[in-house]
Amino acid sequence: MTGTSFRQYGVFVLGVISLTFLAYFPSLLNGFTNWDDPVYLTDNPLVQELTISNFTEIFSTFQIANYHPITLLSLSIEHMLVGLNPFIYHLSNLLLHLLNTWLVIIFVRKLDGQFKVALLAGLIFGIHPMHVESVAWISERKDLLYTLFYLLGLITYIASINRPEGKLNLRYVSLTLLLFLFACLSKGMAVAFPLSLVAIDIFKRRIAVKSILEKVPFFVISIGFGLIAIFAQAYSEAIRLDRLFHFYDRILIICFNVFYYLQQFVLPLKLSPVHPYPEIIPQTWIIYPGILLILAGFLIRYSKRLGNRLVLFGGLFFFSNIILVCQLVPLGSSIVAERYSYLAYLGLCIPTSYYILELHQYLKKKRRFWQKGILVSAVGATMLLLGFTTYEQCLVWHDSVSLWDQALNHYPGSVQALESRGKAFLTIQDYEEAKVDLMEALELEPNASPVLNNLGVVFSKLNQFDVAIDYFSRSININPTVFNSFLGRGHAYFSLGKNRLALNDFDKSILLADANPDGYANRGAVLMELDEKQAGLASLNLALTIEPFHELALLTRANYYSEVDDFPKAINDFKNLLTVSPDHVEALNNLGFICAIQGDYTKAISYFSGALKTKPDYPMGLKNRGLAFLKEKNYQHAITDFDMALKLDKEYGIVYYYRSQAHYEIGDTAKALSDALNAKRLDVDLEEEYLIKLNQHH
Repeated sequence: MTGTSFRQYGVFVLGVISLTFLAYFPSLLNGFTNWDDPVYLTDNPLVQELTISNFTEIFSTFQIANYHPITLLSLSIEHMLVGLNPFIYHLSNLLLHLLNTWLVIIFVRKLDGQFKVALLAGLIFGIHPMHVESVAWISERKDLLYTLFYLLGLITYIASINRPEGKLNLRYVSLTLLLFLFACLSKGMAVAFPLSLVAIDIFKRRIAVKSILEKVPFFVISIGFGLIAIFAQAYSEAIRLDRLFHFYDRILIICFNVFYYLQQFVLPLKLSPVHPYPEIIPQTWIIYPGILLILAGFLIRYSKRLGNRLVLFGGLFFFSNIILVCQLVPLGSSIVAERYSYLAYLGLCIPTSYYILELHQYLKKKRRFWQKGILVSAVGATMLLLGFTTYEQCLVWHDSVSLWDQALNHYPGSVQALESRGKAFLTIQDYEEAKVDLMEALELEPNASPVLNNLGVVFSKLNQFDVAIDYFSRSININPTVFNSFLGRGHAYFSLGKNRLALNDFDKSILLADANPDGYANRGAVLMELDEKQAGLASLNLALTIEPFHELALLTRANYYSEVDDFPKAINDFKNLLTVSPDHVEALNNLGFICAIQGDYTKAISYFSGALKTKPDYPMGLKNRGLAFLKEKNYQHAITDFDMALKLDKEYGIVYYYRSQAHYEIGDTAKALSDALNAKRLDVDLEEEYLIKLNQHH
């Protein structure tokens, strides 16, 4: 390639990358969602601290019925560097997608030798709306990573066979094997890699016994990771035994899956995070096996010309990379998933691009300029429509509510979508909307234990604790192995003052999950209320051993230390609490209270002000800051705070007494006497000498 053509090549590639970036730009403004992001990242202690023990566990355990340690390691490294900043995770996903788009261009050019075909294939791959789920969903980092290593492996494999003497370059083959291993460690779908190598061999017409034997190490690794993937699904009970259809129906489901992904490549409609199984298999699905047999016959019959060999390669590549996720074994609650198309669509991008460009060249050669203009306009409009749809779909992934809104627009009866949106409303404290969604989900699936549990949480938040206890109990009756239900019911009992029942539930939650800091923290809190201080302190210490910055445990232990006048330990716990929750009102208020006890009123006022900044309508905080101002002889500020406190709570007796003192100090004995009498009316224990003094001055 000459210098000029190389520069032109770079400009066009940059154009494809730029258009792809523009299409996915809205994803950078998105946050986390409640779909797997908590389990993979935001609530996953395994990735939130990169230690030797966590590193070992990442490579030796399953996460959500999958084995993908490199994906988890990438999230852990990112968390170590930037914490939980969603922008950075979305940026990383987008950069990986842009890199994969560039690798698609390189791969296609090395495979076919035609730069224009590679460029158009890269553009379609880059902006296709079916890929939004893989890019805009932080938890789907695994798609992007496995594809990265997969494409690099394909490129090195082509480099290993594209030698003039026709011999394999063992260095490239070894590198290909290593990249394949990395792809499998990123996501199990990479096990299709050896079949893609066979598809390349068929395209290159190098099928022989020797070329098959070359693939033996690849198939060994593929089978090994395939077995690991099956074991992970079985171990995590992700295989849906309730979806074991008859053999004939299973064939129809598989054919529907293949046809769905083909159709969505052409017309990406009804995009949604979930696509529930139909209640019964529609009779119309009988057409899908016939359609697919016709397409397969076409591929085999017309495979001699270069273009048709590209179609054959594309078909083999697509089928090899999609068939394993076509519900051969029923997994999850969705019959299809958009993310599964991410790499497989490369097999459709290549022949599509070839035939578009071949038709363009034919029309140009025949000097049919108006027809060529229509073709160019149609392709341009299609690319624009794909890019716009991708842009709009990225907006759907902005947050959990918008995500599940889309699912429910397409599938109003989806229990998963209703439950997930209900949980999203619960997170943003819109409890009424959460209740509506969860009640509808429960009506559709009355024995859904997670829905019952979440309804218990909703009614607890609405302070309807008796109703919450009923829902938690129903959840426990259906599934007594879920510790969260015992934890929720225990909290509801605790709120009603039924401390022994609460303690019993917290103990059960700990038995079900002994590494459960919430269980120990709540157990410690209820033991403190039962005046079993040492047992409570021990339980709080266990919670903080598991999770050193657990909010409830730190707050409860700090309050205990305050009660026994161990102020240094109390201050330490309150400050630790403020590192994870800087606006924690009770911690700020209590720190101010300790500072006031120690005579440091300036620092006390600072802490009280911090609490009031977060919660301006906080009578206790206003009372405490007013008292600190009173101690500093800043009487006007004290009176202002007391006025505001009494505006919020007109029966706050002690505040009348403190305001009486402030009025007395500035010589306003009439107001001082009035406030003192109000304080006495509200049962504040006043010294008679103080009232006599006020009456004499008045």
